Amino acid sequence: MSPAWQAALQRIRAARQAPHYLPAMLVAVLDHLDRGSLELPSVWFEPMEQQFLRVLVRHRLQGTDKAWDPFFHLSVRARVWTLWRGDAPADFSDLPLGTQRATPRPKSRAQLVARADHAEFVPELVPQLRLARGRDLVRRELEDMLGV
Repeated sequence: MSPAWQAALQRIRAARQAPHYLPAMLVAVLDHLDRGSLELPSVWFEPMEQQFLRVLVRHRLQGTDKAWDPFFHLSVRARVWTLWRGDAPADFSDLPLGTQRATPRPKSRAQLVARADHAEFVPELVPQLRLARGRDLVRRELEDMLGV
């Protein structure tokens, strides 16, 4: 496991609110990579939304249709990727700050998709995802977080 992924997984483990959401979203990404239906470093939100729900069902996890929430938090909390709208960085500055929050964040799917349509993995995480063996190492850690 690369040091970059070790650090990213530690940040994901530290997320205490809905602790299965962040790992489940990344498992959804790995599913798409394994099928060859995703080209790194880009991760488009809409295909991930459906796969995220499939992951929750597959692992018998509680959840709702809030794929937008981990998609956003993987950019802020876990710093796994950055969010983009077309070819420009996503801008959430028009949204109000929540209580105890240093950055504005969407409160709904509509607020996310109005400002972001895809994510770009941070460069140091991409090499491990390009190889099936690297993805398997990441998947094992994520599934451990999901209690699988």
